[in-house]
Amino acid sequence: NFKKGDLSTINKPDEIGTNCDITLNSISLNGKECRLGLPTFIQSYFQKTAFDVADLCLPDETSFICTVEDPDLVSWDFGDLNSGSNNLESGENVTHIFSAPGEYTVTMTTTKNGVSSSETEQITIYQSPSINIEDTIYLCNDESVTLDATNDNATYLWNDNSTGSSLKITNTGPYSVTVTSDNGC
Repeated sequence: NFKKGDLSTINKPDEIGTNCDITLNSISLNGKECRLGLPTFIQSYFQKTAFDVADLCLPDETSFICTVEDPDLVSWDFGDLNSGSNNLESGENVTHIFSAPGEYTVTMTTTKNGVSSSETEQITIYQSPSINIEDTIYLCNDESVTLDATNDNATYLWNDNSTGSSLKITNTGPYSVTVTSDNGC
């Protein structure tokens, strides 16, 4: 039954008959009445739920940023059950360290003006490249050693600006390499 002072919602307006999923008395007019009808679009009730994601590399913290303007409440489910109690978080801008590389379904639920809305996004967490080079290597007279940072589908930048996967060294000193995988990790 329709109640005076409430609006009902058609959740699936493209469906015919009872498939339209009507919710009676779902929005209160707070004691007011509407006698002449409503505008065709009430923007405050149609919030766009969206979020941005950054840093998809394990073991880095992945950042989640709510892009809904002025939400009252934001909650997150990272779809990472192996992270235990860290799987759920509240706040507009949060971080999460995923338990393993792989596919995750992240859900952000926002509440604004008493209306809740959810956005779900499938993300992929990638493993960062691993480098197995000793921290300290000793050279004797006229010896050389090759530092090898090879990873599949990666690019390399050594501190001498060379870009190969390995570097032959003959002099003592500090050496470093940045390895970047094809997925940006």
